[in-house]
Amino acid sequence: PLMDILLGRELETLRDQLRLQQEERLADAEARGDEDDADQARDVLYLLPDALPRIQCRPFHLRSLSHMRSLDPDAIDTLLSIRGMVVRTSPVIPDLKVAFFQCAICGHSEQVAIDRGRIAEPTQCSSCHVRHGFTLVHNRCYFSDKQMVRVQETPDEVPSGETPASIVIFAYDDLVDAVRPGDRVEVTGVFRAQARRVNPKITKVKSVYKTYVDSVHFRRVVSHAGAGSRERGGDGAAATRKEKSGGGDDDKENDGNGATGRGDEIT
Repeated sequence: PLMDILLGRELETLRDQLRLQQEERLADAEARGDEDDADQARDVLYLLPDALPRIQCRPFHLRSLSHMRSLDPDAIDTLLSIRGMVVRTSPVIPDLKVAFFQCAICGHSEQVAIDRGRIAEPTQCSSCHVRHGFTLVHNRCYFSDKQMVRVQETPDEVPSGETPASIVIFAYDDLVDAVRPGDRVEVTGVFRAQARRVNPKITKVKSVYKTYVDSVHFRRVVSHAGAGSRERGGDGAAATRKEKSGGGDDDKENDGNGATGRGDEIT
């Protein structure tokens, strides 16, 4: 996701700035003959990694919830949060991230990263200068996990006489298989629009776009009758004590007195 890329770039910038500061500090300490300060600068430089670990940003619990029926073109490419029930999940889909091409003439290889959903296949080999001689080697490409999740409005949110609205959610990496059909979830993600092609072999597209949500966080929400949809934060010790108590407490919850919703975070 874009937020992960931006966060990784910011961390790389901070690392380079810190490295430059410590190098200047080391040069100044050596010029002054301060061995203690020079050793501290060397220790900091030794701890700075050349390759940073992968960072994933998972924002959630936004100030306001968006309704599926109110999503319009103004919401495209914005971070939003919707709530509904999972009605269908797809099998795991291999999503191509980095393609590995190899020349069929000289064996020269090139790796091409995906850019806005497309792979720019190299047309000419830089070694033997043969045009259109590259082939895609699938077992040396880099794939990530992807899953399609369809979320539908809950029965209490559907207007009378209307059919429930639904939206497609795409889950990636560790969010795959995080929810199952029947779960009530709160999804935080980016609303996207994608053009549909009239024919996959031509560039002409339809005027009606397909919309979906790229998820960045899932949260399960369990609601009881008469209490609405509320979230259980932290450890949920109070809810656990009510579940372990006798049937009298359950009767009170069914009456709508003191009933609390429960929510689990999936990160």
